[in-house]
Amino acid sequence: MADANTNTISAVSRVSKLPVVENTINAATNVYSMVKDYNPMVTTVFNKAENVVNTAKEVVQPITAQFEGPIKKVDSVMCSGLDYVEEKIPQIKLQPHEMYESAKNTIISTKDSVLSTVEPAVKCICQCAQRVADMTGLNKVCAAGDDCIFSIKKKVLKSTEEEKGTKENPSKDD
Repeated sequence: MADANTNTISAVSRVSKLPVVENTINAATNVYSMVKDYNPMVTTVFNKAENVVNTAKEVVQPITAQFEGPIKKVDSVMCSGLDYVEEKIPQIKLQPHEMYESAKNTIISTKDSVLSTVEPAVKCICQCAQRVADMTGLNKVCAAGDDCIFSIKKKVLKSTEEEKGTKENPSKDD
C-alpha cells in the first residue's frame, strides 16, 4: 500500500526490486551519471533539471495528499496483479542471465522433442513417397526431396550443436 512516511507506492517499489527491472534501473542510473559527469556544462544543465523536478515534487505534494485514498486502491490492485504474475510466472524473480538460460533451455528441449516426434513421420512419408516414385518412375523427384530434407535436418542439427557448444563454453559476454 502507499506508505505515508515515504510517499511511495508499494507496487512500484516491488516492481523495482524485480531483478530484471533493478538491473535496468542500475544500468540507466550508471549511464545517467556518466553523461551528467561528462563535462561541467552538462553537469550544470542536469543539476538545473534535477532542481526543477524536486521543486515540482514539492509543489504537487499537497495535491497528491488529496488523492491518497484512490492511490491506495490503485496500489492494492497493482499489488494483487503483481502477486498473480509472480505466482503464475515465478521466473520473473530470476536474474536476467538465469531468465535467458531458462528460456534457452526450454526452447532447445522443445525443439529436440519436436524433432524426435517429427523425424519418424518424415521418414515414413519419404518411404511412402519412394515406393510411389518407384512404382511411377518418379525416382528423381523423390531423390531431390530426400536431399532437401537431409539438408534441412543437417542445418537444424548444426545449429543445435553450435548452441550446445556455446552452452558448454559460455562467452565472457554472458
